[in-house]
Amino acid sequence: MVKENLAEYCALTDEAKAKLVEEFADFRVMKTVGTHISGRSKISHVTHTLKAVENKLDNLKCCMGVKTLFYTTRGTADLPLQGIAYCTKGVAGFMSSMMELNTGTIIGKVEGQNALT
Repeated sequence: MVKENLAEYCALTDEAKAKLVEEFADFRVMKTVGTHISGRSKISHVTHTLKAVENKLDNLKCCMGVKTLFYTTRGTADLPLQGIAYCTKGVAGFMSSMMELNTGTIIGKVEGQNALT
């Protein structure tokens, strides 16, 4: 790799070389002390956050009578997360009877769309 890029590096100005060295130094620092997030911790974080959101939505239902439909799917194949659906009472029945859609179908279609983009 060094042999392949040596001519290109030598052709750079001193200013451009200094900038490359500075960028590499920053990269090395981040690689050494940067945060490494595992798949397990990502799932834990998502699950914890969604539980807090569900609690808030339940509170809205109790206090204000707000009905909620909430779907969560993974946006990337890097996250081994199953799709999650949350509905307050009455909304789930509406989706299945009036819209003729179940949560598995909706989540599957959204994940399929994510795979295409």
